[in-house]
Amino acid sequence: MGGKTLKMLRIQGLSDDSKNRLMSRLPVHEGDILADDSFERVTKAVREYDEHLSVSMGRVDRDANAIFVISAPGANANFSTFPSAPEQNAAPVPGRVVVGGNVQAEKLVSQAKPTYPPLAKQARISGVVKLAAVIAKDGSVMDIRVISGHPLLIPSALEAVRTWRYSPTLLNGAPMEVSTQIDVNYTLSDEQ
Repeated sequence: MGGKTLKMLRIQGLSDDSKNRLMSRLPVHEGDILADDSFERVTKAVREYDEHLSVSMGRVDRDANAIFVISAPGANANFSTFPSAPEQNAAPVPGRVVVGGNVQAEKLVSQAKPTYPPLAKQARISGVVKLAAVIAKDGSVMDIRVISGHPLLIPSALEAVRTWRYSPTLLNGAPMEVSTQIDVNYTLSDEQ
């Protein structure tokens, strides 16, 4: 994440007064260049403000510039509500097919196992990070968007999935881009 720009910072489900108080405590703001630990520092500041708030991260564009979304319980941290994020029900992209996550998983050629974040392990946090991804015609992962997941697990999942490779998907003999969902599971029993 280091060197990327924080393109959007959204706070959902809080009053304007609460939003302003929280914003004043955050270590980064829209337009700032992010450090490798920016997401962790934002998460820590949010938890110190209110432990019930959640923090999510997503990518806005191909340059991997970031969105941080801070949500109160019951608020939907939906990245597709932002104008530069792809719409869930957008028209199909020519030359791209939608393939279910289980089907696409069968085409994995190279899959780096994500590193279990030490802080998540220490806090005994496990779960699934759900990602929406576009697989390029050559089988590389070219675009990733966070759907859901614990904030401490998301950076590790994104880092690992960016390196994954799939065998190309062919339609009538021609390679196609694929839109799919990728689930990255974090289980404490695997890490003890």
